[in-house]
Amino acid sequence: MLKNLAMMIDAYHVEHGAYPPDTNSNMGSSETLYYYLCVQQRAANENIYPAFDANANGLMEFVSQCQRILLYARLKEGNREGYVLIDPGQDGLLGGIIDPQRGFISDGSDANRDGIPDDKDNLIESSLDPEVK
Repeated sequence: MLKNLAMMIDAYHVEHGAYPPDTNSNMGSSETLYYYLCVQQRAANENIYPAFDANANGLMEFVSQCQRILLYARLKEGNREGYVLIDPGQDGLLGGIIDPQRGFISDGSDANRDGIPDDKDNLIESSLDPEVK
């Protein structure tokens, strides 16, 4: 299902020449992504991927099948731009950081002490455009 959302992000990039912003005033990254893909695009994408107000703050965000809020970040490395989109999985634990240049970086943590690194159930879609000269 993340692939559907990744296609929406890529279509936005083609139409606007940039990836959707990942921050907007006091919105989280998933709320910001929902705003730019669904609200600003006049709801054309509204029913393509599950979304609801998961954190009860009055703003819609994209959520996973496990009802976890998706994480989104724009990436920039030199002249290259891209994004990373992460479903933190059933345990809801990221198990790393999102670096604005390199994307997701695992830290090997096991916060729930189940013997499995927290990032092993993450689902990740990412893109980094070729270098623009």
